[in-house]
Parts: sequence; C-alpha cells; structure tokens
Amino acid sequence: MFIEKTDITATGIHGEILESLTRNTDQTVEDVIAFAIDEMGGYLSSRYDVTEIFNKTGSNRNGSIMQFCIDITLYHIHTKGNPNVIPDIRVKRYDDAIDWLKGVQRGTINPVGLPLKEDENGYSSIMSFGSNAKRTNHY
Repeated sequence: MFIEKTDITATGIHGEILESLTRNTDQTVEDVIAFAIDEMGGYLSSRYDVTEIFNKTGSNRNGSIMQFCIDITLYHIHTKGNPNVIPDIRVKRYDDAIDWLKGVQRGTINPVGLPLKEDENGYSSIMSFGSNAKRTNHY
C-alpha cells in the first residue's frame, strides 16, 4: 500500500488517538486510505499516471503526495469517528490538500518527479489551449 498505518502515526497523529477513532480496527484505516487515494487520483489523473504514483513504497514515494494523502486520510477518519467534533487543524489541512490538488489539476502547481500520463502512442505531454483576452480598440 502507498500509505501504511505506521506512516500515519509517524507524521500525523498519536497512535492511541488513531486507535480510539478507528476502534482498533486496521480494516477501517485501510478502507479510509484507499478512499483518500481514490480522491487524490481524481484530481491527479488528468495529468499524471496515478497507478505508478500510488504503487510506489518506502522512500520512492513523493513526499508531498504522501503528506497530503495522510492529511486527507486523517480528515476522513475523524469524520467516521466523530463527525461533530473534527479538530480545526484536520479541517484546515484537508482544505489545504484539496486546494493543492486543484492547483495541480489546473497546472498552476507542478510537483517535481511525478510521472506524466502517457497517451496510446507512449507520448506524455501536457498541452493547454486558449487565447488572449478580447481587446476593444477605439480610434
């Protein structure tokens, strides 16, 4: 798995708090991690190869993707545990993660080291089309 339970307790939350929120069930943690990966994949899949990104383990993982995945996971764990009492830091970090993902999707944020999505011919390119704003000239 891209994110392990030990990653969450090492960088995001104390183990005893995680255990109380998930009622000591590892399956809940695994389900929420899978949901967070799917959520992130929805934003990243337009430009990047999400299968390759989320199949990496250990030190091969992208740090930003990993941390934002943990933030999204912890937010959803809190919503499952007690949706009426979600810590403000979890809401803020979730919102920051979603804003970052939207920036990546728009192309205003370009994370280093992520594999680009390839087309059926094996080419990976990101193109955007547009034009300048309409001008009105008066003489």
